[in-house]
Amino acid sequence: PLNFNSTRDAWRMYHFDVQFSGSDYVDDPSWLADKEFLEKRGAELVFFPYTEQTSSTKIKALISQHLV
Repeated sequence: PLNFNSTRDAWRMYHFDVQFSGSDYVDDPSWLADKEFLEKRGAELVFFPYTEQTSSTKIKALISQHLV
């Protein structure tokens, strides 16, 4: 949602224990700050290796169209 679009906002709403992201953000300072934020609250941020065959954008589109 527009008003809740960050890792921190999402954690405050749902108190999840793990978030997944692509490895293209593994060295990004803002993502590392979010990783630290989560770890201090008992959650973790897991980075998956980049794969050309899998597109989260395409998966989200299929979900929104109720095709998956």
